[in-house]
Amino acid sequence: MKLNFCVLFFLASAFFKPAFSQTANTDSADLEYVKNIGITTTSFEKLLPAITKPGITAEQKLKLVYYWVYAHIDFDTQRFRESGPLQPLSTQETLKSGRALCYEYNGFVDIACSYLKIPGFDIEGYVKYYGFEPGDSFTQNNHIWHAVYINGKWKMIDFLWGSGSLTIKGDDYKFKKGLHPSYFLALPDDFLKTHLPADPVFQFQEKPLTMAGFTAKDYNEIDNEKRGNYINYADSIKASYKLPVADNEIKSALRAYKFNPNNADQLIIVYYNAAVKLMNNDKASKDELTKAKSYFLQDIPLIEKTPTKELKPLLQVCNRGVASASLRLKKFKS
Repeated sequence: MKLNFCVLFFLASAFFKPAFSQTANTDSADLEYVKNIGITTTSFEKLLPAITKPGITAEQKLKLVYYWVYAHIDFDTQRFRESGPLQPLSTQETLKSGRALCYEYNGFVDIACSYLKIPGFDIEGYVKYYGFEPGDSFTQNNHIWHAVYINGKWKMIDFLWGSGSLTIKGDDYKFKKGLHPSYFLALPDDFLKTHLPADPVFQFQEKPLTMAGFTAKDYNEIDNEKRGNYINYADSIKASYKLPVADNEIKSALRAYKFNPNNADQLIIVYYNAAVKLMNNDKASKDELTKAKSYFLQDIPLIEKTPTKELKPLLQVCNRGVASASLRLKKFKS
């Protein structure tokens, strides 16, 4: 049996009203400049030379991208209200519609950093959703943002939270646009007040904040009782660049699951996609098929445990995957 599809699963953005308003950090001349650069193509890469032209440093150029996204992309309230997991749109689709959710906003950061040769990566994790109460648990990742290494430091970027805030009154959803520069190139410590990475390594803290600390009524960044055990995040990040993509994703997902056992979904998806990729290779080696079978087997109890109903159909597929891998392994001489 050949499995010929992968799961692509992401939740809609979760929101609370940012505590920051437009500040003096906003460069009005730059904002006016990018407003005049319209969406003339669905290739963001082709727009970037014009968007970043006035900037001298990488930071200045990236800020121009932030202003451009703020000026030309609107929050997709309609898609946000849809129930269940949402398939992320491509950047081309986003430019065509002019609307985005967290995944698409983050996609602009990713492409811009690649163009500007700024090292960085996506971070999935938790934000305090609308209606959040202290002590609530998180059973799914509900947001994505970006970490960049710039000027010798790791900084956090969230174009979505940096572009406005959402208010919900009954069935009335309204997004109020407004620049919130505190979510652009923020220090990791500052971001922890609202954004908690699923993988504690990406807190960029030697003693990461615990889930209990993040969900507590009074956030206190110096309260040692809300901090976990020491981790060498710098070495972990450095080592991640040396691993194959699939192995790195699995290692990160395992750390995330250990950090929050209430959320197995990221690990389920990573195991499943890694197994399917291996199984879809007609020339997979014995070791690769053994690894695929192992991923399916490890996924089964996690799928049985998760409260996410959209992942339940994967249980049958994983069982079929185990049988298929076992059959293909018999063709190899012991």
